Amino acid sequence: MRRIKDALMSQLHTKANRYRNWYHLFMSMNLRLSESLAKSLKALSKETGKSQQELAREAIAEYVTHYKLLRFPPEIRHMIIPAEREFGEFYSENPVTLPPGVTSDEIMRDLRKDRL
Repeated sequence: MRRIKDALMSQLHTKANRYRNWYHLFMSMNLRLSESLAKSLKALSKETGKSQQELAREAIAEYVTHYKLLRFPPEIRHMIIPAEREFGEFYSENPVTLPPGVTSDEIMRDLRKDRL
């Protein structure tokens, strides 16, 4: 009887840990909005076709990403905003293939002719 009780307790403990781990990975929260903000969010949701939760998540992600930038003056803030893409992504979308016998050095020389 003791073994059965221990096995059941072990299963309950495992399920409780699984829930705790899940909760910490994907936190849920309640968000209380003013009536006007709730109406605006609902209207935006209908307009964009996105759920209200998705819009709230996007807004929070944007705020968290750019929060540290708010202490900089607006005149220079635009120069330090993080890039939307990783550096290598710009080159992977539209690779350029040069014609046979043409090198990138020759192209650069041709483009700079008027500057030299």
